[in-house]
Amino acid sequence: MAKIVGENFTEDDNFLPGRDLAKAYNLTAKYPIFIIPGITSCGLETWMDPKAESTKCSETYFRKRMWGTLNMPKAILLDRKCWLEHMMLDPTTGLDPPGYKLRASPGLTAADYLFPGYWVWGKVITNLGTIGYDSNNIIFSSYDWRLSPKNLEIRDGYFTELKMSIERTVMLKKEKVVIIAHSMGFNVFFYFLNWVQSPEGGNAGKDWVNKHIKTFIDVAGTALGVPKACSALVSGETKDTAQLGTFLSYVLEKLLSMKERITIFKNYGSISSMIPKGGDIIWGKRDEKAPDQKEENFGKNGSYGILTIQEKNSDATNGNITSIYGGDVIPFLNEISDINYKNFLKNTYSHDIAFTEEEIERNKRDETKWNNPLEVALPEAPDMNIYCLYGINKPTERKYYYIHDPYSKNAASQTVSPNNNIENGIQFDNGDGTVPVVSSGYMCEGGWKMKRYNPSNIKTTTREYSHNPYLMWVRGGPETADHVDILGNHDLLKDILFIVSGNEDLVERRVESDLPNIVKEINKNMKEAEEQYIKSHKKNIKKEVKEDVKQNGEEDINKDEL
Repeated sequence: MAKIVGENFTEDDNFLPGRDLAKAYNLTAKYPIFIIPGITSCGLETWMDPKAESTKCSETYFRKRMWGTLNMPKAILLDRKCWLEHMMLDPTTGLDPPGYKLRASPGLTAADYLFPGYWVWGKVITNLGTIGYDSNNIIFSSYDWRLSPKNLEIRDGYFTELKMSIERTVMLKKEKVVIIAHSMGFNVFFYFLNWVQSPEGGNAGKDWVNKHIKTFIDVAGTALGVPKACSALVSGETKDTAQLGTFLSYVLEKLLSMKERITIFKNYGSISSMIPKGGDIIWGKRDEKAPDQKEENFGKNGSYGILTIQEKNSDATNGNITSIYGGDVIPFLNEISDINYKNFLKNTYSHDIAFTEEEIERNKRDETKWNNPLEVALPEAPDMNIYCLYGINKPTERKYYYIHDPYSKNAASQTVSPNNNIENGIQFDNGDGTVPVVSSGYMCEGGWKMKRYNPSNIKTTTREYSHNPYLMWVRGGPETADHVDILGNHDLLKDILFIVSGNEDLVERRVESDLPNIVKEINKNMKEAEEQYIKSHKKNIKKEVKEDVKQNGEEDINKDEL
């Protein structure tokens, strides 16, 4: 297809490519749109807690944003204690701490520009406007991105409100809706798909999704999690801080120490929704690299997995090395965490794989599974379409190397680079700078091709965007595929406009990464694990039946059970 992007455009020309596309293809608004943002990408503002005594802190910042706008850096620099007290959640409930109340800013202004000059959804909204969209048919479903999905419903009734809003929109507009979710917005919406059908949730029945949702556009989704979540929970550090250099790291340390960052990350229930899912099968095991990892990345003495931590002896010599593989992540986090976080993790999320349709059927009633596409199926919505749109060819955090100081309270206190291919203790893989290809692409290209995960054969389309930043442009320009900046990528904007205007046939599969081979290897590993699981499961059934016969003296055993 010919490129419809004008040659003479500038960095601040927000109306491209929509303005040209509208003329070239006569595009008009068709389906109402619901936008579900990712983590940190919508504003949070202060409100009063009527049960608490009024404080100067809460009065000073009443209805001002503690996250987003210039009020945020002002609060951090001038009233750091006040800012931290508002931003933290109760460590036991995961909800508002006594006396403090933050709520998501409403409307399109909640995330078009998070800070002056820093757009998030601004270019998407502007381009939608070029084909006739406005605030009547773009609904921005902002939410408190600190909370777990479960607590979003408990505190704010978020999913109840989303369900009612979609129903009202379909009734008024006489069209199904398109959902556009970015990053962690995938996890939030996928939870909703399971919540809305379940008797334990929205209780709307299995045909609700098919009646109300036309298309789900997943942009840079964290479907299978991100290794960055592990790094954040273990050390309070990600590439964003590890690569800042000495001076900027010092400044950040003065604003938020490593200990404070670890506390905050564990305090936010949302972070743990992005812990890698699928265990060893997806993320690698002790003696075998993960399907998405390249052998040459490890060097002669490299170890596989997600984390490698080297102990320091009392005499400063190197001690034992501990490697954390896919299936070790949850036990390791439990080992280094307090009882509040352990209980939260156990009661809120699951990160395993369901190998049989019977398991998946059981999981429909278990809300800890609703965040994991490897443990619950897509809804029975044969008329719905799913698009997985994400960036590739930008180095993306995949594995971390740490030195553990035994005198530090942190699980890992310092990054280390054992090989030349490791930068500041971080090993990189293909992705969008935040989410590896395996997480963004596997479900659309592999998992949802299986009947147990996609029983009604919903059409899924994978489309990758190669990272090609413009050197002089701060946000990378119209061909960037960075995790956030992709929301200004002209090719992505073009595809979104085609889909929402009813021209989805113009958006075809495009896979340029090694994803097909990754899918093939994962499916092979999954098949082997499935056979082992079924074999083991049958043995357990036989054992249980025999014990039951022995105890009850029953002779009429159903042969099918054996």
